[in-house]
Amino acid sequence: MSQEVLALARTAPGAVDPGMADTISASWKACLGRGMDPHASPERTSLSAQDFLLRKQMVERVLLLARPEMELLSSQIAGSNNLIAFGDPTGTLIDVIADTECAASEVRAVITPGSVWDETIRGTNALGLSAKHKKLVTVIGSEHFFRENSGIGCTAAPIFDSANNILGVLNVTSPLLDRQYYCATLVNIAVNNISNRLFVEDHRNDLIILCHSRREYLDTQSAGMLAFDADGRLTGRNMMAQRLLGALPKRDEVHFSDLFLQDFGGAMDQIGLGDTVVLRDRTNSAIAVKLRLTRGRYLQLPPRTGEAIIGVDAVRVPRRTDREPEGFGQPEDELLRQRARMSVDALRLGMPVRVLGLSGHGLSRVAETIHALSGLNPRRVVVDCGAIVETHLSSTLKARVHGSGAAVAGEFLDLAEPSTLIIDGIEKVGSRSKSILETLADQVREMNGARDAGDERMWALIAIENRKPGAEEILCPNLAHESMNDIWGYTCEVMPLAARADFDRIAVRMLADIAPGIRLSDDAAERMRGLGGRLTFYLLRRLLFQLTRVPDAQAIRDEDVLRLLPWITSRIEPCAHCAGHPVKTLKCLEIQKAVAECGGNISIAARRLNMSRTTVYKHIGPGPEP
Repeated sequence: MSQEVLALARTAPGAVDPGMADTISASWKACLGRGMDPHASPERTSLSAQDFLLRKQMVERVLLLARPEMELLSSQIAGSNNLIAFGDPTGTLIDVIADTECAASEVRAVITPGSVWDETIRGTNALGLSAKHKKLVTVIGSEHFFRENSGIGCTAAPIFDSANNILGVLNVTSPLLDRQYYCATLVNIAVNNISNRLFVEDHRNDLIILCHSRREYLDTQSAGMLAFDADGRLTGRNMMAQRLLGALPKRDEVHFSDLFLQDFGGAMDQIGLGDTVVLRDRTNSAIAVKLRLTRGRYLQLPPRTGEAIIGVDAVRVPRRTDREPEGFGQPEDELLRQRARMSVDALRLGMPVRVLGLSGHGLSRVAETIHALSGLNPRRVVVDCGAIVETHLSSTLKARVHGSGAAVAGEFLDLAEPSTLIIDGIEKVGSRSKSILETLADQVREMNGARDAGDERMWALIAIENRKPGAEEILCPNLAHESMNDIWGYTCEVMPLAARADFDRIAVRMLADIAPGIRLSDDAAERMRGLGGRLTFYLLRRLLFQLTRVPDAQAIRDEDVLRLLPWITSRIEPCAHCAGHPVKTLKCLEIQKAVAECGGNISIAARRLNMSRTTVYKHIGPGPEP
């Protein structure tokens, strides 16, 4: 029987590369040499709870990046009854995701966190062989040494860091044996994603460039990544770059000039502009390269003003300035002012606050206003959840902390002084938002409890949650989202801009910024207010800007706003005189479209249409109420 299986292994349809059958054959011979019996049940060895916890802590950083890829893999694999597992470099399972069907199966009962899948214990299996040989391995059906595993197919691939050290193994197990080709491709993509993110995290302070022999592949997963320090020393390269550029010179330090014929400074002058540049490697082959991450102190780029970076660009620490942004201070809307005061009281008692409302209606400004009014600390740290979709928020919060001086390794909250954490767009994190916010709230309480006696400064936590347009209005904000209710000290609901009692004053101040001297009539302000929830701060500024670009304009009137609204809101409809008449409607829509394309400029539109301005005005005059 073993000879038959060995013959099958040499011609296995699941072989990913020509050497795969040899890998399985060698594993079988090793198992037989240890006296293992293929008909017997394998020894089901598992770690103790304490040992498992220690192993998990050792790979926690990798697991944080692997977990979303595991969830994605589970949804991508065709059919059902599949299991996704993450193992450490020794072949010990750390985390498992199984669908409903697989969770109730015998396979799930065997493949559990803490179980050891080393070849010497479990025989020929994908996870153990991948960890041992540091390559992608597929083991299908009877290629498994022990007969009880002959009904499943497994594919596993290793995860590497920039020094080519194996940090973990990703494994897919399924009883559908014809699925393994497909699984191998998906697993390869997943481990490349994880390895690339680890590479970026490890070399966040270095210059990272992408490289490939074909420039159209620079923005794909096939691109290699090279990391250099300020002096052009190579600090790391991923597996793709290693395959592309070959073996490194055998010396302690490898420089840019050891890889390419061009000098480092000259190449950086071009790469630093963000262009794709073609370089020649040491074999004179053409390699296309482009910038992946920039660091101002390396490329002499102008530093970002007003903020410092923590770990990734999604996190910023606005610095104190002599002039605070417009809008700080007590809101003029009485209801919003009361809610801001309640939020400040909650922060001063050490409780987190949520700012809730429609996106684009000033939620970030309200959050920063609450921070300023609290007077708890001089600094606010803003985390933009929308900019970190590709990584876990929790892993971002454990990034290195960078200030004006040297980088300081440690937890996100391990900053030099108390700060207000503003988590912007927490709804984008999805189902993990509650656990992340609970963790942050606990850390804030611990930091406040550990501060020196007499220190009046406090840590504070504010989360901004954007509600989707059209969502049910929340009449009592502190009873909303009951599943999150135990986190918040207070929920500050921000009403839509058009519903604010101080809307007229906001519009007048904004207009004074755009075009001093032009007056806004009450009717015009009311007309814009009529847009309701669609009227964001951005749309209001856009309206006022376009309305003030009319020659010799002294005031903005109701008819001016009404004339501009159809194309500002992307609604082109026939006028009241043409509606209902097919021929007239076509002509009217042509005129409306021309005026929209000309940004509301009647004179230019009339010349383009070869008709008088009077004719155009007839079709864009006051029509049905928008």
